[in-house]
Amino acid sequence: MFFKKFIIICIVLFCLLIIFLIMHNPKKYYGMVINILLEEKEVINTERINNYIEELNSFLNQYEVSVLYYNMNNAYTYKYRENVIYYGASLIKVVDALYIYENMELTNELKTLVSLAIMKSDNLAHQKLVEKIGFTNLKSYGEQLGAQNILTNGRNDIYGLATIDDELIYLKHLYNFLFNDVNNEKEKLKSYFINNYFNYLDFNNAPLILHKYGYYGTYYHDMGIFLDKNPYIVVILTKESPNFSLVTEISQKIFELHKLIYKKNYSIS
Repeated sequence: MFFKKFIIICIVLFCLLIIFLIMHNPKKYYGMVINILLEEKEVINTERINNYIEELNSFLNQYEVSVLYYNMNNAYTYKYRENVIYYGASLIKVVDALYIYENMELTNELKTLVSLAIMKSDNLAHQKLVEKIGFTNLKSYGEQLGAQNILTNGRNDIYGLATIDDELIYLKHLYNFLFNDVNNEKEKLKSYFINNYFNYLDFNNAPLILHKYGYYGTYYHDMGIFLDKNPYIVVILTKESPNFSLVTEISQKIFELHKLIYKKNYSIS
């Protein structure tokens, strides 16, 4: 009898500790708690998820693509051909925006240039932003974030190379920047990324997406942050242009993987 009471008391104290930690520092502990709560579901689903990933790999093997999925709640990660380096094209404009909003005084001119670079992928706006930031400063900033391939083709190329891991670094930083200490300027920046301009991640019943594409010659890339109650990052780099529908199909398959992690209980918020 005493043992049962002791167990109940321990459970209650543990629950109170969890509640205290989340209330005290939700940004730090929420993801950790979610990870604990999801652990049993993931163990139950392991075989099913592994079978799905085998099918997904078999599908992707038909194309020149690299794909990444990263779950923001529990850090579950799927990568396909993670070491392949692509010409990144306009994906670099995400780094433009981050640098400007983190390191420079936000003049109306800079905000306008960022909005054009992100919403319409305007190359002249990108060129002007690089001139204002400084090529070396932009490169150093990306390297400080952890990117391995930023602006590695020399000063004459202001777009450069990328891998799925480089883009994951930028998108994780973008997410943390936008959703920590939210203010009007961050909300405005967030709105620039919510657009359908060359957005082939967008499909029926998908959550809200922060997206940026890159397009040059045979290269077409799309990447984004899916903002439902269980946010995740997807990066799709391809050398299959102009097969834009392939990117949509891959993003749908990644969405199915995301739902598998949360079993049948998944629902869009």
